[in-house]
Amino acid sequence: MQSTDEQKPVIEEQYDQILKLKRRLLVATCVAAVSTAAFLGIAILLGVTYLADGSGSRVGRREAEMQRMVAQQAQQAQQVAMQQTMRANQLAQQVAAQQQTGVAQDDMGMMGAGGSAAGDFGADAFGAGSSMANDEEPVVAPVPSTE
Repeated sequence: MQSTDEQKPVIEEQYDQILKLKRRLLVATCVAAVSTAAFLGIAILLGVTYLADGSGSRVGRREAEMQRMVAQQAQQAQQVAMQQTMRANQLAQQVAAQQQTGVAQDDMGMMGAGGSAAGDFGADAFGAGSSMANDEEPVVAPVPSTE
């Protein structure tokens, strides 16, 4: 086993090598960070420059026009859906009113066989059966909000 005096220069040399390696690692890390930041900065600068020139502006205008068209189509589709829902509600109310009138006339014996068949066909066409009781409410679809 070596004495501590003999080990001391070896330990100091290894310690110096470790410090040099740490410094090199620190320098390499700093260089990598600076180069990455520079690369990102240049990329951002080039992107902003591209968007600021004529070709970038045209691309931006086309995209904005496309978004505007999509928004208009969505609004039109929503309006059509609202109109269809309102029409379905009106038809459901008409069918319910006709059915209630038909049931009342059947009870009084005033409605003939042909009228009863026509009334049943109209009610069945919209999914409402002729056996609907007077106290039942028709099913009404909700109207979507305009927001």
